Amino acid sequence: MNGATIISSPSPTYKGSVASPDSAWTVAGIGDFSSNGKADIVRRQSTTGALAEWQMDGATISSSSPLPSQGNVVAPDLSWSVAAVGDFAGNGTSDILWRQASNGSLAMWLMNGAIVESSAAVTYQGSAVKPDSTWSIIDVGDFNGGANASDILWQQSSTGALVEWQMNAAQIVSSQTVTSQGDAAAPNAAWQPQGKPTDVA
Repeated sequence: MNGATIISSPSPTYKGSVASPDSAWTVAGIGDFSSNGKADIVRRQSTTGALAEWQMDGATISSSSPLPSQGNVVAPDLSWSVAAVGDFAGNGTSDILWRQASNGSLAMWLMNGAIVESSAAVTYQGSAVKPDSTWSIIDVGDFNGGANASDILWQQSSTGALVEWQMNAAQIVSSQTVTSQGDAAAPNAAWQPQGKPTDVA
């Protein structure tokens, strides 16, 4: 893209051939994992939970590799899903936030390229947090301009209430209700956040 203009529409290629992953692989998240200003793609295998990262250069897959942690390839069980991708440590590299389906547990992978540098439960005031299923992440971004780290915006499904978590890696620095003119903001379900643009090229 160039503004609202589509400059080209190529098929992604890897080593000169069009990439055609089978249907068992889906896109789990997009972020700048290589810290080069270009978006990369994390993919997941739907039956094994295996993960692979495509480092991208426009429509060219410059490298494809599984995600290791401490030298071993990781494959979280399928009760865990990627909830968000963002630079939660504020170091210019995207990280991965996971959520457990049955109990709402959250875990953070701090990344270095395609390597999981560390993994920790998300905590607030020293305790692990487990938002119930009525709360969903609707966006991730640096909402307060603090250390360029990504923060998390949550919404409650029945009331529309919004809560912002300001993050420092896996620690919630503060949790506060989103307000407008002094009143809590609670958009109804007819309003949805607009998708963020991604700088692939």
